[in-house]
Amino acid sequence: MDSLFGEYDIILSAGLACRPAISLKRNNLRLFSVPQEYMMRYGLDALAKLYETCFANFFVDITYEGAHSDKYWVKDNATEMVSIHHFPLSLSKARGYVMFHETMRNRIARMYRMMYLAENMLFLSNRNESIESLAMFRDRINSVFPGKKFKMLNVISCNEDIFELSRTADGIYQAKFNDAPSDASRQADGNIQKWDLLLSKFRVSKKIAEAYASMKSTITPVKKSFLQCFDAICDEDVAAAGLEGNDGDAGARSEKLSVLFMRYKEQENQVGILQKDFCKAEENLNNVKKKLKEVMAKYDKLCFDYNNMEHCIASYNKAIECKDDLIVQFSEELNVRDRDIDLLCHEKCECEKMMCDIKSCRDKIEASLDAVLNERDILLRDIFFLSQYVPNSALSKIHFDEKYYLEVNKDVGTAITQHAIGSGLQHWLLYGFQESRSVLFSDDAIHS
Repeated sequence: MDSLFGEYDIILSAGLACRPAISLKRNNLRLFSVPQEYMMRYGLDALAKLYETCFANFFVDITYEGAHSDKYWVKDNATEMVSIHHFPLSLSKARGYVMFHETMRNRIARMYRMMYLAENMLFLSNRNESIESLAMFRDRINSVFPGKKFKMLNVISCNEDIFELSRTADGIYQAKFNDAPSDASRQADGNIQKWDLLLSKFRVSKKIAEAYASMKSTITPVKKSFLQCFDAICDEDVAAAGLEGNDGDAGARSEKLSVLFMRYKEQENQVGILQKDFCKAEENLNNVKKKLKEVMAKYDKLCFDYNNMEHCIASYNKAIECKDDLIVQFSEELNVRDRDIDLLCHEKCECEKMMCDIKSCRDKIEASLDAVLNERDILLRDIFFLSQYVPNSALSKIHFDEKYYLEVNKDVGTAITQHAIGSGLQHWLLYGFQESRSVLFSDDAIHS
């Protein structure tokens, strides 16, 4: 098993519960906390999806399932993941929820940043999963971080007096041993001797440890400042509302908490940067190009077939809506890229390559957006032209900007003055359309 044992930049827990994270920490192999550790009941498919989406909507839709010891048990309805360590009974639910998300936002940003810096990583899990499921998870993680090396070690707990280790697939390994708890009072630890024996053959590199230490020294003062500010606002709200000693009203504090988060968000460039998945971005761009080709193929088939004019108009309408969806998608992508570039420009750590990648991806998205906008304008021009020949068409209500047409086509204004043509619209229908003259429309009627 020489290809498994040795040095890794990062070793991460992949559940199913707390045991992998506890064992990594005990053996000094856990450099930092990650959002999924100390969680319960989640599957590998759900964890892979979280990585693919940068943990979007993580514990946004939640259910309180009760309490145990000094913590609430809280379930993330999207992933079935259950937190049993992160929501203290000593805090109101509203305050606990806010503190949880602040903690997780920092952990997610830190984890992605460290994983982008790392080259060689290992996921450690303790599950009864098929080889296919383990391999699928590893492959999905590979697609999120292209060019990185990932291996997976899954521990199968049993009651047999054995200690087996095998390679089941490329980069997938399984260990099986008697995992009965060594200490009845510490059930979550499992068989400490067996776990320590297994993990004694691993070590973490200095590369990421040093990078994390450097980042942590920057984060700490900002985090302390935030917590002090947060506590001050919460205490002020509780006192103002006369709610000392009870849970309080979440709504009474929401406005001030929002102000706090907006204030703290301005400092997030010091806390960490949540990177987008460049490989997925490229894949999304390819999907967009494919959709554009499909739209253009439909457009090429649209002709002046008056017997099918109504169908032709409907097809144009659908194409316009498709363009609108793509424009919204591109605009959202551009906002994300602008934010990442702005944050990276203030980042003091070595992240020039990361910034170049983001800028490159943003430029591609912007170019594609310009293309979509241009094609949408062409479709709108054509649909207006066709609508003039369809009696009682709702599309005939599209507004033709007469003033704009005359301003950019001075010769048409001259022709109207000389009574050679009745209006700008008449000129465009007779000549301007074929001449590809510049024109402007309002397309409000399309979606009515």
